Amino acid sequence: MKLFFSFVFLVASFLSFLASAAPSTHTLFTIHGSNTVGASLAPRLVVKYLETLGVKNIHIKKLSVDNEKVIKGYLLEQGKSVQVLISAHGSSTGFKGLMSNSADIWASSRAVKNKEVLSARHISDLSQSDSEHVLAIDGLAIIVHPQNPVSALSKHQLAKIYSGEINNWSQVGGANQAIKLFARDENSGTWDSFKNMVLAKT
Repeated sequence: MKLFFSFVFLVASFLSFLASAAPSTHTLFTIHGSNTVGASLAPRLVVKYLETLGVKNIHIKKLSVDNEKVIKGYLLEQGKSVQVLISAHGSSTGFKGLMSNSADIWASSRAVKNKEVLSARHISDLSQSDSEHVLAIDGLAIIVHPQNPVSALSKHQLAKIYSGEINNWSQVGGANQAIKLFARDENSGTWDSFKNMVLAKT
C-alpha cells in the first residue's frame, strides 16, 4: 500500500509541476452577441487581426457549448499564447454581456435600443457614432419550401401570417394546408429587426 500511495503522490506532484510549467493563455478580448456576426464573420475578422499582431499558429476551435468558439495562437515576440473568445447566442445576449462585464465587444445585428442606451449610461453613450462600428448591411429573406406554389408574399400578408390572422396557405393562394412558422428566438437581432419592419405593433 505504501508503494501505491507513493506512486499516486509522485504522479500528482508531476501533474502539478506540468500545470505550473505550462504557459498560461492570455485572453485579449471577448465578443458576445449576434450569431449572424459571430458564427463566421467575427472569427475570420479575429484571425486577420491576430495576424496583424504577429500571432502564429492561429486556429479556431469550437467549444462544448453551441455557437461558442475560441481563436488561439502564439505571440512569438512576447512568448505567450493568446486567445479571443466568441459567444454568439443572439444580439441581446451581447448587451447583457457588456453590462455584466463578461464581454468586451457587443456584436449586434440590429441597432441599439433606447432602453439599452439608458441602461448603459454609466459605461458609455451607446447612441454616439464612435460606440458603433458597422461591419456589413444584411437583408432578411422569408423562405418557403421549394414545393410550395406560393412564390411571393407582401409585407402586409407576412404580418398577418406571423400575427396568426392568416394560418392556412389557401388564404394567400396556396394549397389548403396549415402554415407552420419558424423564426429566430427572442435574443436574436434578426428577429427583432423582423418584428420592427414587418409586425410593428401587431
